Amino acid sequence: MDYSRKALMPDWYFGNVITLTGETGVGTSSTFRALRAKLSLMTSEEDTPWTFLSGGEIFRRFAASVGMTIEAFNARNRRFPHEDWDKLCDMEIHSCRDTDRLIVESRLCHAFIPRGFHFMVTCPLRLRARQPQATHPDYDHRTINN
Repeated sequence: MDYSRKALMPDWYFGNVITLTGETGVGTSSTFRALRAKLSLMTSEEDTPWTFLSGGEIFRRFAASVGMTIEAFNARNRRFPHEDWDKLCDMEIHSCRDTDRLIVESRLCHAFIPRGFHFMVTCPLRLRARQPQATHPDYDHRTINN
């Protein structure tokens, strides 16, 4: 009989899965990039590497595949929703749902990857409207330390 911590976890539990979501301008992409940089440095050669998936990066790749800027591609996607680019992005995120050591950042990633730790990044609108945010006195920036 195995009484280890791993043996006691349900089969569906992925302790190394993190999803990040939030409204535009709250810092989900910045948080995602910081986690990617930090975890990439902390992964040793014998560890399974982390998988990083960003909805924005997926859309930038889609835009490049049709020879468009991300701004033009987003406008096209709003004008022609029947082309299903959103659905293709969602499907790509959903296809990683059983991956361990995964960090995903997108608007609805928590819905497509239900197992893991889900974080909603928030920021007051008055701070989001200011650029750059880091110069605002009420901006609370915490770095990720070892």
